[in-house]
Amino acid sequence: RARAPSMSDSELLSKKVAQLTKVIALLNTRNEDAEAKLAQVKTAAEHELSGAIADAKAKIVAAIEKGTKQKAAEKDMQDRLKALEKEYETEKKKGLKAIETAKEQEAKRADERIAAATKQLDVLRGELEARCTELERVTGAMRCSGERD
Repeated sequence: RARAPSMSDSELLSKKVAQLTKVIALLNTRNEDAEAKLAQVKTAAEHELSGAIADAKAKIVAAIEKGTKQKAAEKDMQDRLKALEKEYETEKKKGLKAIETAKEQEAKRADERIAAATKQLDVLRGELEARCTELERVTGAMRCSGERD
């Protein structure tokens, strides 16, 4: 630019310094505004991040608790199953023992019935033999009497 004839170098320099001071003040103000805005954005982001972290932690804790409850339920079911299996085996052994005892008792009763029937048969056989002997004696005596006549 062309210089104004009435201004001296020091006035011109003063004017330039004043202009630069205004520019620096404006830049400082803009910088402060930008820093304030950045601080607000940073605070909002931190707050949002803290909320997200808290929510994630809550979900993780809930999932762990759910998993723990499921594991406890599974263990309880396994324990119940083992108890039922043990009870089944015990009842099975009792049932098999009862069947075996019943078989033994029935076999004993059958043996007793057979022995009683055999004894009765022997008695009847003895009576039959006695009757046969008596019949032979009577028939033999009748033959002898018939021959004498």
